[in-house]
Amino acid sequence: MRREMLDDQLTPRTLRLIAAIGRHGHLTRAAEEVHIVPSAASRRIRKLEDVLGAEVLNRQANGLTLTPVGLAIASHAAARAEGLDLLKSDIDRLKGGAVVDLRLAVSGPVLFGELPEQLRGYLASNPHVHLSVVEQTSPAIAQSLLEGQADVGIVLGALDYPSLQLSLYRSDRLAAVVPRDHRLGQRLEVHLDDLADELLIMPRASMIADLIAVMAQRTGVHLRQGIDVNDFASTCRVVEGGLGITVMPAGTSAAEIAKRGLASIPLDHDWARCDIFLATKNGAETQSALSGLKHALLH
Repeated sequence: MRREMLDDQLTPRTLRLIAAIGRHGHLTRAAEEVHIVPSAASRRIRKLEDVLGAEVLNRQANGLTLTPVGLAIASHAAARAEGLDLLKSDIDRLKGGAVVDLRLAVSGPVLFGELPEQLRGYLASNPHVHLSVVEQTSPAIAQSLLEGQADVGIVLGALDYPSLQLSLYRSDRLAAVVPRDHRLGQRLEVHLDDLADELLIMPRASMIADLIAVMAQRTGVHLRQGIDVNDFASTCRVVEGGLGITVMPAGTSAAEIAKRGLASIPLDHDWARCDIFLATKNGAETQSALSGLKHALLH
């Protein structure tokens, strides 16, 4: 069976026809639903069966049912039809000069990396897209995606939500970030207990802050909370001012750390690996603009 021949027969209308037969058990009613005459519907099914070399329908005196092959086709029909409907909607908006709105939620340190340049390239090639970017903690990003308040997110660490699809964006590792004249500034690596009694400056409820707190409690290391900050940009400025130290993804934050004249020392722990993931809600990437943004960020 040649792929090209199958593609010619598995048209959107044929997919919808097979799904409708599965629902109605009747060719005429299924044909009416997809707006073709029954004789044309029958020919479509026969041609598809010839290409497949397998029956799609069980033809019985009291009606039609789908064979296992027909059921497999029908199971993909809804998703394929939904994707095409979204594409048509995008095309209609673009033909009318409408703008596609996308909402990107990112964990703060990601903004220090190459993300702004990636977004600039994507938007230059997609002038019809209006992009909103909001900084949130990783748990808040997950909630925004699940509630439909964001279309795509970039989070620190893997999130355990079955409804979210994760794709690796960057591999990274946590590091202590300190002023260059700090006692740890010349170290090649540090352990969590090296940070004991330091003033730790971190946005509350962030994934990194939560992880550090859990590991400190588990190992009996006492860490002191410094002044409160709302985001990672503020954190870097406060550390630059000598008011404490912080922990950040070393690679992603490297440019910002260097710009501030700070030192980055990797944490020598297995748990300090901090992979960064692009997250979308399952099925959301059928929107063509979102699929394009996801491709631009991952390649």
